Amino acid sequence: MSYTTRSSWLTYLICLLFLSGARPVAAQSIDAKAPLLWYVPQPTGQPPREDGPGLITYTSWADLAQKVAQRPDQPFHLHLTVRQPALTDWQVLRQLPSPTKLVVELIDSTLNERLLPIMAGWASLQSLNVGAEYRPRSYTMVPDGKGGQKTISETTFLPTLPQTGWDRLTSVRELTLSTNLNVRQALSQLSRLPALESLTLYLWDTSAELPTAADWALLPQLRELTVNGFDTRPDWLIGLGRLTNLRKLTFSSGQLADMNALFTSLQRLETLDLDYVGPADRLPRLRLAALPALQSLHLSRYGKEEKAVDLDSTLAGVTTLRHLTLDGIRLAALPRSLLANPQLVTLSLVDCELTALPESLDNLTRLEELHLDRNPLQTLPALVGRLTRLRQLSLDRCELTELPATLGQLGQLTYLTATQNHLTRLPESLGQLRQLRDLNVSMNDLTDLPGSLRQLPALERLAAFTNQLTRFPVELAQVRHLYLSDNQLTNVPDAVGELRRLRSLTLAGNPLTSLPETIGQLDSLEMLTLGDNQLTALPQRIGQLSRLSWLELGNNRLRELPESIGSLTSLTAVVIGNNPLEILPASVGGWQRLRTASLQLPYLRRLPDQIGNWQQLEDLTIESDQLVLLPDALTDCRSLTVLTLSGNKLIGLPERMGKLTRLRQLVVSARSDSTTGSGLGRLTNLPADLVNCPALTDLTVQQQQAFDGGDALRLSAALPRLQTLSFINCGITDLSGIVWSKLSLVNLNLMQNRLSQLPNSLLDMPNLTQINLADNNLPPQLNRFFRPKSELAKALAKAAE
Repeated sequence: MSYTTRSSWLTYLICLLFLSGARPVAAQSIDAKAPLLWYVPQPTGQPPREDGPGLITYTSWADLAQKVAQRPDQPFHLHLTVRQPALTDWQVLRQLPSPTKLVVELIDSTLNERLLPIMAGWASLQSLNVGAEYRPRSYTMVPDGKGGQKTISETTFLPTLPQTGWDRLTSVRELTLSTNLNVRQALSQLSRLPALESLTLYLWDTSAELPTAADWALLPQLRELTVNGFDTRPDWLIGLGRLTNLRKLTFSSGQLADMNALFTSLQRLETLDLDYVGPADRLPRLRLAALPALQSLHLSRYGKEEKAVDLDSTLAGVTTLRHLTLDGIRLAALPRSLLANPQLVTLSLVDCELTALPESLDNLTRLEELHLDRNPLQTLPALVGRLTRLRQLSLDRCELTELPATLGQLGQLTYLTATQNHLTRLPESLGQLRQLRDLNVSMNDLTDLPGSLRQLPALERLAAFTNQLTRFPVELAQVRHLYLSDNQLTNVPDAVGELRRLRSLTLAGNPLTSLPETIGQLDSLEMLTLGDNQLTALPQRIGQLSRLSWLELGNNRLRELPESIGSLTSLTAVVIGNNPLEILPASVGGWQRLRTASLQLPYLRRLPDQIGNWQQLEDLTIESDQLVLLPDALTDCRSLTVLTLSGNKLIGLPERMGKLTRLRQLVVSARSDSTTGSGLGRLTNLPADLVNCPALTDLTVQQQQAFDGGDALRLSAALPRLQTLSFINCGITDLSGIVWSKLSLVNLNLMQNRLSQLPNSLLDMPNLTQINLADNNLPPQLNRFFRPKSELAKALAKAAE
């Protein structure tokens, strides 16, 4: 992918942060109310996870105990992977303080009697999620009766829950089981959980015996139930009628008669989330009037209906709804019967293929949220202005050419989005929306924004990227986040300096040639994107942006950066790609908080030694066809975890690479000859000190002319955590003299080399899962990708015949 393409996508994704983050979602779970710290295990056979906000990884239960002890009295969530731990492991687990939420992943194991007593001692445990991965226990060759051919029949172990101990889990309110359980036996055991209110069951084995009405009757206290995997099985729904205290039910089914019968028993049900899997034309037979307490209905159907359906009879008699979602169901029209729900607060009709809205919609006088995205409405009726309690209105991809002036009557509106339409102007009446905080009109045909927007005292976020705007809206002094990428702005006026509250400004993809010095007055600015413009210089006063943490300058015409840029001491991420820069100023050493740097500069000849000051740098990308050597100071970046280098002239890495003790991923690449396909890189070997990088798990070298792969493989044997090794198109001809049993590799990629033979000792790698030998000079049966390792063993044996 070219830098230009990457830069465009980067800008687009930054702008989409607005789209994805602005629509509020009500908290649904324990951790949604107060996000807590998660402790999760490092995965086996995969690249390691990295710690981040709200996430701490551990390598063993002992390591987990140490990390939890570093944060005493701090509530947390915990993810456990259970295989066959030793007795001492259980002791370590028993001494942990109580998590609030526990996820248990069983790998060829069962939820045994040792774990339950430990959980019983965790007085704060409120939510338990148990999932399992079970592999087939035996295989049987079964004749199919046709020509003597045979097929393999798998016998899978179906675990049962422990018989005792459940009554001691006195604080568990939420339980999720995602495994091939004996469900009937499970319900019997779960009935002993004294505080259980919410149960979620995922059943993957469709041959398992389903619970009966008597089984469900063991859980009369349940208030919330989610069942998944039962959808194609008849006669299981009726039994749910014994759960007379249910307030919320989520399930999939196509059994309309059973559903209608069930609903007569659920007189207290308030929330129904139904994924209908039957024929679309039968959906109108669904009857919901038997649910007198129903307040929230989410009705969906997988796949697109060929014919529109009328749900008027389905909703007939329902008068208590507050929240209704019919997303993705092709409706003939808005059901008239829903208008009999005067308390309706939320109505979501996304992707229902509606072409019009009824005049009677304004009967829903309490409506606060209306989502109409992806309906070919073409015109939004003026009556929407009479829904005066609306707080959120979504109109994305509705083929609209204009918005009605009556929107100005929505005095409570805080969120309005109308992206990907054909709007050429916005009504001046939007200036009357005194409560509006978020306005998104991106991806339209707007040439200007109404001046009345300055009258919106609450407006914090305005997204208008991908339009035809030619004027920068300097009058919006109240805005904190302004997204104007991909427009036709040719200049930024001096008055931009008056936008002192601005925290985010995206101007990428405009024909800007310069910026005013007054941009340095934006002392609240934290994010600035200027990629894909025609800038030849940056203003000296850019260094005054003391709070700037994100700077993107890709795909411009910058030949130098001002010395003042080093004063951006709050920078944590910088992207400078595809500019004719040959050097970076020494002042960049002032970026001491930098965590991510992408320097894709084709003419860059050298890097200043001052990059060694980037002590917090974690991810560094350098691409240049002029760079021959890297400064030794690079190894002073002790926090570096990912290093990506690309360039045809790079001849080596710093000798003291072992100082990068946190380095997890190293990639060194070049381009290949367009005629021969051979690599053009000049790297011949890796520094011996690389063996002192104990965290290295992923090493890639590709497109090199004469790389010593044998030496690099021998060096790799000294890297204890190395799991993925790729030497691609490096001219490697020989794999002899390597003690493969010392390599802990899981994945090995040697494609596009010049190998003509393979040693059988390749199979000695104990952890090898897959190996890629494609595009070498090997016999056809070996010249390919292999997974698992046993496939390679078979191919080697066949090649030796």
